[in-house]
Amino acid sequence: RNPAKVGGYRAALAEHGVDFDPELVAAPEAREKPRLAGLEPFVEAAIEKFLAPPDPATAIFTFNDQRAMLAMAVLEKRGLKIGRDVSLAGFGDRAFRSGDCRWLTSSRIYPYKMGQEAARVALE
Repeated sequence: RNPAKVGGYRAALAEHGVDFDPELVAAPEAREKPRLAGLEPFVEAAIEKFLAPPDPATAIFTFNDQRAMLAMAVLEKRGLKIGRDVSLAGFGDRAFRSGDCRWLTSSRIYPYKMGQEAARVALE
């Protein structure tokens, strides 16, 4: 789990008056800490969790683009088309920049700017 990302997610929900629902979050147990190579079973289980309800998810966002690419493979194996049947988002903009995927929505991360903002806030 990334406390900053989960915190940002919770803050955005609260800002819009939406309650946090832990059933809409899939995170490996802290003791598991799977590496990318071992994430396939976790991602498959998460996708199953989100698609199983009678009113399944129509959008999924992931911890990063690497996990989004794994999710894309799982979704496509189920016959779902990204951008038509389900929206998929990641963080890092890696998949798009590498040319691996044009259907994935990804938030670009600017570590230098993030560091500057963190220092500014700390100094205030």
